[in-house]
Amino acid sequence: MELEERISRASAAKELIEHAMACPESFAECEHARERIAAHVPPPAGTAHSGV
Repeated sequence: MELEERISRASAAKELIEHAMACPESFAECEHARERIAAHVPPPAGTAHSGV
């Protein structure tokens, strides 16, 4: 199971990098990139996630 999880995380990272390279917007401005990152990174402890 650990191997499959690592492969899944690596594949998600690869997709995000490929999108960042092809996206006409800067990485910081790309809504798609921010959504993908937010889906994989939990909000800091003690903060409410607003879904924005």
